[in-house]
Amino acid sequence: MQITPYNNKPSFKGYDARHIRALVMTSNKGKIAQEMKAIGDKSGFKVLLAGVEDLFESGFENVYERCPYTTAWAQDIASVTPDNKVYYPWSYDGLGWLLSQTKKIKGVLAQNHIAGGNYYIVKNGSKNDLIIGKTSMGGIDENVLKSRFCADNIHIIPQMDYHIDLGIRPLINKNVLVCNDDLMIASIEAGIEKTKEFKDVNLSLKKILSDFKNAISQNIYEKPDKVAGMLTDYGYNPVPVPARIYDVKFKPAAEKAGLVYKMNFANAVALENSNNELIYITNKSLLDRECGITPEIEKKTGFSFEKIFKSSIAPFVEEKNVYFVSGENDVIADYLTNMDAGIHCLCAEIP
Repeated sequence: MQITPYNNKPSFKGYDARHIRALVMTSNKGKIAQEMKAIGDKSGFKVLLAGVEDLFESGFENVYERCPYTTAWAQDIASVTPDNKVYYPWSYDGLGWLLSQTKKIKGVLAQNHIAGGNYYIVKNGSKNDLIIGKTSMGGIDENVLKSRFCADNIHIIPQMDYHIDLGIRPLINKNVLVCNDDLMIASIEAGIEKTKEFKDVNLSLKKILSDFKNAISQNIYEKPDKVAGMLTDYGYNPVPVPARIYDVKFKPAAEKAGLVYKMNFANAVALENSNNELIYITNKSLLDRECGITPEIEKKTGFSFEKIFKSSIAPFVEEKNVYFVSGENDVIADYLTNMDAGIHCLCAEIP
């Protein structure tokens, strides 16, 4: 967000990787907000933890107070639109109301709320594109969406999971990371070849590969190639990345089988720092540790799950600017496995 003495309002640039002023979080479980704050201190953004004074930015209108928050998923329930509005649902009105009290953002209590994890507002030249998951349309007229999100174009894509931020991540210049399961398989197979002298690691990778292939065969969501093809048709450059490994399990609440993540690097906060470098903050996975891949083994073999992902985005993000956040007691891994979401869902972006 750019603020001058003449304009005390956010300057919205979109939810692709742009400059942002702050992330608002409603949970510090496992001290994850403090971990994000440390990255923000280096990268030029604030982390505001609603209701916890020591992480407040006191200059942010001094209106924060304790609210009865009922969820940690800040981006899903309170995301800011290009005309400085925040739409939030009737069931979770605390954070949206709080943001609206800054006098920079107008709150709108919306019965037809669209979760922030199922759309991205992306710059397309001087225009805004809205990339949105098909399940969020729900009979909503496209002209209504254009008005709400100040979008010139609506691009509807099928779901790779219940929210699109678990399958894709826009960067800049119309480059969009897309989880590619075939590439993930090939990467694990390469890891198996590289780790033959480390028996326990090798056996662990073989089991992960077998389990993942089985999960892919049971996945009810859209195939990555279909999503990538549609993004290409919309004029984007889909970048395949080895970014997710999952199981498929029956979820009673949804009354259907769903994806349970052992690793998801697409769900991420991506932004530009003051040097116009891309910063990429994603979820720490336990797989490297569980496989016994130590830094020494990674160095000798050239393989770890984090390393192959960093290599896949190296044309866009320098290695020093890629962060895998975990929180204490592996809280992020717990969120991914048991709560179906990760760090992007925890952070409401204030541009």
